[in-house]
Amino acid sequence: MKISIYDNQSGYFEFIKENLSDKYQLEHINHNNFSEKGVETSNALLFFLSDELEMIDFVKLKQPETYTILCSPQNNHLAKEDNGSNPVHVDINLKKEELVNSIVNLLP
Repeated sequence: MKISIYDNQSGYFEFIKENLSDKYQLEHINHNNFSEKGVETSNALLFFLSDELEMIDFVKLKQPETYTILCSPQNNHLAKEDNGSNPVHVDINLKKEELVNSIVNLLP
């Protein structure tokens, strides 16, 4: 399974890579390269939203057919917490282990 991970500051990507690279094919996307990489070949998009400007990138990247997990410090009107919606939301204020477990439990 291929997962595109949008993270402008690379910290979350590195953390996720340490914990999930043996199970998933991970691709790092950020503001500088997302237009050329896209998510067309990914099974899922894991988007770490750090500020409001990144919301523009999120809207551009999100595709209805790509399973999306939006990780942000607060719930957002673009993401719901119930499993039937796309995207789903994960609170990045969780402890590291809880964050990884939440993401793994949501991956298809």
